[in-house]
Amino acid sequence: MAAHWDMNPKYPNYFAAFEKVLREEGFRSLYRGIRPTLIGIMPYAGLSFMAYETLKAQASQDAELPMYLRLSCGALAGIFAQSTTY
Repeated sequence: MAAHWDMNPKYPNYFAAFEKVLREEGFRSLYRGIRPTLIGIMPYAGLSFMAYETLKAQASQDAELPMYLRLSCGALAGIFAQSTTY
C-alpha cells in the first residue's frame, strides 16, 4: 500500500485494510506470520550479541572503548549476524 500502482487499489488506506482483514479473517490472522519471524530473529540476535561481545573484548583489554570503536563493533556484528542468518 505504500505505492499504489493500480488505478483501483484494493484498500484505500491502512485502516480500511486492517478493518477488512480483522472482520473477514479474524483477530488471529493479524499474527499469522509471527512464529516464522520470531524463529528467524532468535539466531540473528544470538549471533549479533556473541559477535559484538567478542569484538568488544578483542578491541579493549581493560579500558573503556571509545564511541567509534563500539559503533564499529556493533556494525560488524550486525553485518556478520545478518549475513549468517539471512
